[in-house]
Amino acid sequence: VFLNRQQLQEQINAFLTEQASPGLSIISRPTKSLAQKICFVFNGQGPQWWSMGR
Repeated sequence: VFLNRQQLQEQINAFLTEQASPGLSIISRPTKSLAQKICFVFNGQGPQWWSMGR
């Protein structure tokens, strides 16, 4: 969760450096494979209008 562009940049940097940051949640578990892939990203409450995500 972020309120402005600066907070977003700070949270991305915190994620990349594996540091704690207010509003940043990282949930993970070990995988059997060394290759890791993103399964999905939860954007909150869905699209802002019908078919926005198409």
